[in-house]
Amino acid sequence: SSFALLPQADDPVGLGTWIELAVDNITLQPRTQAEIPFLVRVPRDASPGDHAAGIVAQNVATESEIDAQGVGIEIRRRVAARVYLRVDGPLAPELVVSRVIVDTDIEPFAPFVGENRGVVTFEIRNVGNTRITPSARLRLEGLFGRSVYDSGFEELKELLPGSSVILQRPLRGLPAAEL
Repeated sequence: SSFALLPQADDPVGLGTWIELAVDNITLQPRTQAEIPFLVRVPRDASPGDHAAGIVAQNVATESEIDAQGVGIEIRRRVAARVYLRVDGPLAPELVVSRVIVDTDIEPFAPFVGENRGVVTFEIRNVGNTRITPSARLRLEGLFGRSVYDSGFEELKELLPGSSVILQRPLRGLPAAEL
């Protein structure tokens, strides 16, 4: 769920197509900097909510190295700046939890003494139109609504609209009668 950009060979999409740089190429001397203006043209039919893109600068000179196995590697140095833009209109923040899988390993001779283990895997998807930095809490209830596990709240990384994160949480010491 980190900020990732499309591969260099792919054409830009969304906000990436709305950005126009003042120059395509610039030559800088070592230890110098330059400000490069850019313009964002938002189309009339742009969907409301948050949009993200990046502006990438790449050193056109590549380096070549040989790794430990004797394989040639080409190194390209790139840096990027994030661009966030919010288009006016109705905002609809919404997260969906899906693909919940509980995998348990119940000890055959100790089903009620709390030696059982498991893993819970689940996906959190941002199906809304705003950036969200959620917190997650995994709570398992057993018989009669009794709490058998509570992870407490955990801050997650930012989720952009359309992105998701898959979380896995180990479980230990659960009574088998509750699984």
